[in-house]
Amino acid sequence: MGFLSWLRSLWPSQTNGAGSQDDVPVAADGDAGQSDQASTADKPPVDRTQEPRAAAAAARILYGTIEDYDALSQTGLVTLADGATLGFGKEDCDDFTPLIGVRVAVHGTRLPPDSALHDAADRLGLWACRVTVWPGSESEYAARLRIHQVERALRGAGERGESAPGEPPWARGKNRPGRKPSGPGRPKDAFFVLTLVLEQKLAQDAAALSALIDPPSAPQAHTTAEAAADPEPARRGGVWRRPSVRIIPLIRNQQNEPGFSAELQSGPHRAFLLYRPQPYGGEGYGGHTHVGLFVGGPHSPRVAAQLSQRNDQAPVAVTHDAARVLADLARAFLLAQPDAPGVVLNRAGKAFKPRDIALSQLGDEPNEHLPFVFWMDWNRGERAGRPFLVSSGLEIVSLPDLAVSLATVAGAEPAADDAAEARARDVMLYVCDALLRGAVRTDQSTVAVPRTIRLLPGSRLEIVTPSDCETYILSAQDADWIELSRAAEPE
Repeated sequence: MGFLSWLRSLWPSQTNGAGSQDDVPVAADGDAGQSDQASTADKPPVDRTQEPRAAAAAARILYGTIEDYDALSQTGLVTLADGATLGFGKEDCDDFTPLIGVRVAVHGTRLPPDSALHDAADRLGLWACRVTVWPGSESEYAARLRIHQVERALRGAGERGESAPGEPPWARGKNRPGRKPSGPGRPKDAFFVLTLVLEQKLAQDAAALSALIDPPSAPQAHTTAEAAADPEPARRGGVWRRPSVRIIPLIRNQQNEPGFSAELQSGPHRAFLLYRPQPYGGEGYGGHTHVGLFVGGPHSPRVAAQLSQRNDQAPVAVTHDAARVLADLARAFLLAQPDAPGVVLNRAGKAFKPRDIALSQLGDEPNEHLPFVFWMDWNRGERAGRPFLVSSGLEIVSLPDLAVSLATVAGAEPAADDAAEARARDVMLYVCDALLRGAVRTDQSTVAVPRTIRLLPGSRLEIVTPSDCETYILSAQDADWIELSRAAEPE
């Protein structure tokens, strides 16, 4: 029963004098009453005190969708099926976390609390006094809750863009006639770690998606000995061995949206993707579809530390395994679509890497070596007014970003040629690799960098002459940055 219909049913003309729906109607005249008595004389007595109460209770349950919710004021709005709106508070929710888009059942209403009346003036009607998850939509709620937890970990609890802190939903300015706004919209890619720009569409099928990530094994070994030594040859998916895939439909305002989300799991590894059959960022990156990849937590200890200052709960830190499993996913998708334009690194200033460059830095096959070059980008920049080659994106591998001075030696004028920038890039890659291997200590003041460094596929470095090195000074170190300047050579 709709909310407005239920209100009409409570009108005195629709009930007896007491306004109760639980009483049995009285016959209008004696003949009708005698006829009823005769028809029921042979029937066993029925307890009519329970059935009408249960039927009336079921009829009073109102179904709707949470249209808006503010985490700071802990209040929200439920839009019912007939368009009516109810306010509610978090304390009214029965054993679930209120989230925008969750379908709910309202089991009762009351007058709004004094605080809500003060904020809403005359715009707020009744208030829900008990709200539960819509029966049968528990799995949908669980999927929304999981996505919400990821988004909260990455963006911070209670962030509402430019809306006032703790401002209840009904007190915000309207952005379209007749609807309650939900504040400034968040970027759709806010929680993506990287975005795969693809050309072909993906089938919304769990088995097909699992086979795409981890395709059938390579041809069996030629000899029995080789087959015994390697009963299951290397698979393209790396750690994603026959992953389980759970498709999560995209639903907004009870309408299906194009694309889908999916939860991927293989052993201890878990990740999420969001697929949209539309270009990413307009037409800037090319392609006709895109897939955003992300995991359930912040990407580095420094991000976790920032979040812990705003959240009561301790954030979950992401280790190198997260960078490795997402890299394996990216490799699988790029290999599956030879015409894919490339990858956008959302956590590295949205740097775009074409498919061939991304696959070269990832390597042809998964291995234990972390493909750190795939996760980073570098550009000319300034720090304290001095020119540097600065990196971005190293938070995914739990490292501070690097800034290499473009001066030939510390204190000298910077070089403007491409050779100086190429040398700074080699120094950056070498120091990053050394930090990952633990070859550079936090209390170290200098590092010896070989003069000739070659970048190989799979983010591996080749040192041509290990003994021919230059000394670089670690001029500044903190949780976010490490600065390096070339030291003057002794005469």
